[in-house]
Amino acid sequence: MIIKATCRTEYNPTDAHFSREGFQRVWDTGVLQEAGFSSPTNVEETNEDLKEATDYHALIDGKDARVAFRAQRGFNWGTFTVRSSRSSGCYTEWGKYLAKVNHGAPGPDYVIHAYISDVTVFALAETKTIVRAIREKHCGENSSNARFFYVQWDDIEKFYPD
Repeated sequence: MIIKATCRTEYNPTDAHFSREGFQRVWDTGVLQEAGFSSPTNVEETNEDLKEATDYHALIDGKDARVAFRAQRGFNWGTFTVRSSRSSGCYTEWGKYLAKVNHGAPGPDYVIHAYISDVTVFALAETKTIVRAIREKHCGENSSNARFFYVQWDDIEKFYPD
């Protein structure tokens, strides 16, 4: 399952609050509420975020869920990006997602990726679907100071419609 949406963005969030304000912009579209999400609570600045890659807790159809939120400025690449390694050797989102999917470890049940400019474009998918897409090679890889997998939103729709 994937949910995608586009909306006008009428402000430019500050660097200090970019992620939080980006999430608010996504929330304000009403798309997440239509999908059954309610009562989001920000946990970005807690140990939970660092250890589990979880940015928000929310209710989804009345059940507690953890949500990872990633926001990027500028061009809409239409992808979920998942850091797979860092030059520092620090634990990455990929390791946290695998621990969640393989072992039921705490971590995000859902991932939202937003591209924010004068228009905000975002998509939401279950973490397990993103992991499956990467394992089944429906992804690409990129590297700079870190290595990333990227999964096209359209590929999630095409290969994993449920």
